[in-house]
Amino acid sequence: MEEVMVRKCVDGLVRASVNYYVGQLLLLAYNNKKRAAVFENPDEALNLVNADVKAIRGFYESLAKETYPSLKRVILEEFEILKTIFGILWMAKQLIEEEDEDLMENAEQHASFFPRLFQSLDNDLELTKLTLGDLYSLIGGWDAERAIYEIWEQHGEEPLRALEQDGPPASGDGMLNLNKYLKQILVVDRKRPVKKGGFWSKPKHEEREEKEEQPQEVMPPPTSTPSAVQSSVF
Repeated sequence: MEEVMVRKCVDGLVRASVNYYVGQLLLLAYNNKKRAAVFENPDEALNLVNADVKAIRGFYESLAKETYPSLKRVILEEFEILKTIFGILWMAKQLIEEEDEDLMENAEQHASFFPRLFQSLDNDLELTKLTLGDLYSLIGGWDAERAIYEIWEQHGEEPLRALEQDGPPASGDGMLNLNKYLKQILVVDRKRPVKKGGFWSKPKHEEREEKEEQPQEVMPPPTSTPSAVQSSVF
């Protein structure tokens, strides 16, 4: 009985570790108040994410090899979301290298990651959209965020609504449920203004306090961003 409980705890730790890492990435975007990308060098950023994920996965794979063979299946399932997120970050890097006229030509490639992220977030349409915006803004700033929202409007929302009707998959609670965990640490019950980009809206009382302290600056629409090179996949 004790062995079964320990194994279940280790299974839960795998999911909690993955969810925590996803949350920390999104917090970087949430706390970024600048128009520029969080990561100045997209190539280095992808290499860092790749190395992080390899290190986390390697730790649990060593446990699976030495003590808990059944953990291999859990690792495969739980790390799938990190593969999806790495793919999205890589596509964000491709986006900032594209010419404006190529954006919609390659839209389907960007949209191919939408269903996977959507399912990982318990079929939550709004959270999927905001998460995409955050991930693209990490690599390409507000320009990339606005670009992925344009692609979302044409290739994302309607197809995903059809999946949404099937109902969300069963999940755990707290840190064992990525959807609920992200809603605990991020402000997801308010829409982020696309024209401002880059970060989610602040609570109303914080907006009022800022207005009393100083007038808010109206930012001009963002422009284009620089390019980067391809990174390895974990």
